[in-house]
Amino acid sequence: MGAYVSVSSPLLKGYGDSWGVTDEVGMVQSISQELMGEGAQIEIITTGTAPVAWNASADVSAINSATDLTVLTDSYSGPAVDDVSFFQVGDVVDYLPRGNHDAAITGLEIASITGNRIRFTAAHGVTVTGGTLEPTIYTSASAHNKADAYLASNTSPPVLGSSVDAQRYS
Repeated sequence: MGAYVSVSSPLLKGYGDSWGVTDEVGMVQSISQELMGEGAQIEIITTGTAPVAWNASADVSAINSATDLTVLTDSYSGPAVDDVSFFQVGDVVDYLPRGNHDAAITGLEIASITGNRIRFTAAHGVTVTGGTLEPTIYTSASAHNKADAYLASNTSPPVLGSSVDAQRYS
């Protein structure tokens, strides 16, 4: 549950006036598997956004200079959209080394994006490739990143409700 899938069906209603969706993003809410047969019932909701992971993400593939990194093209998106397209100049991101998020480098502000190269306003401090660039905490994230993910937060007051546990709102 919580996985994002591509959904096409004439029976689902999208955000427009007509019925039917084609290649829309849906989030799996629940799965009820038939124990005595081969079927399963899957509950999917559409989100209206095209998330690539928990939010915008890009894998760092090269360190070009103290302020410049190269990211892979489409680790988290399809071939028609580059991962870097989910970031904008002015975004504040964190570098999370793969398998060592405790060593995250936080608060990196994007100064420019050229192709798959991202240049920061100051030295990024990245010494090992393979980690991910992701939006930082809610209070520092750009507006377009806030709209994509943060369902709950431990900020005071919390973003939604009073709990940081996963939540579902109808």
